[in-house]
Amino acid sequence: MIFTSPLLRSKKTAEVIAKYHPNVPIIEEPALIEMNYGIFEGGDRYDPAYIAAKSTAFTERYPEGESYLDMAARIYPLINRLKEEHPDKSILLSCHNGVMRVAESYFTDMKMHDFVFFVAENAEVRHYSL
Repeated sequence: MIFTSPLLRSKKTAEVIAKYHPNVPIIEEPALIEMNYGIFEGGDRYDPAYIAAKSTAFTERYPEGESYLDMAARIYPLINRLKEEHPDKSILLSCHNGVMRVAESYFTDMKMHDFVFFVAENAEVRHYSL
C-alpha cells in the first residue's frame, strides 16, 4: 500500500512508484502533510534564524506555524493505526522531511541534536520494521 501526503510533490512521487507496482493502491493521507514552518515556510534551511528556531521547535511552535509535538500528535497515531489496520502489509509513505524526522523518532531512539538536524534526502527510502 502507498499512503501519500496530499501535497503535489508527494503525490507525484507516489504515482511514479505505483507505475512499477500497478496493483498497489495509492491512498491520500492528510496526516502526512508537511509541517507548517510558519514564517520560515519556503526559506533557507541554513538561515541562522531558522536554525535557532528549529532547535526549540520540538516543544515550541514556529512563529505562525506548528511544533514537532504537533507533528508527533498526528504522525504517531497514524503509524499506530496503520500497524493495527494493516499488520501483514508493506506500506510506503510518500511524504516530507519534517514528517520523516518525526517518523524516524518513532522507530529509533534519537538524541535531540540528531532529531533537530535529521534530513531525509529527496526520494530517499528508509525501511522500518513494525
